[in-house]
Amino acid sequence: MFYLPNPIRGGIAAFPVEDNAKRPPDFVVLRRSVEFVHWPVYLREVQRYDWDPVPLEAPDVPCGNCPDPDEQESAQRYDPARAQSLFIARRIAGLDNSQP
Repeated sequence: MFYLPNPIRGGIAAFPVEDNAKRPPDFVVLRRSVEFVHWPVYLREVQRYDWDPVPLEAPDVPCGNCPDPDEQESAQRYDPARAQSLFIARRIAGLDNSQP
């Protein structure tokens, strides 16, 4: 979000997931392991479009680089070998399920 020129929707604050002032999102990356976001916002936006899933076997664990020792301790309870994969998909061009 901070290092790429690509417009990003979402993150912890869900900002601005449902911003339709510009073009629809091309991709979705869902971190289903993250419990501290407002999931209804993300689910509404995902359901608006048809998606073509991108097969990827990358473990979906809530922490990556955790310099905070408290976060490291929390992250250690997740086993990447048993985690489900990240959900990544590309929007099928032109389809918006919210419109009749």
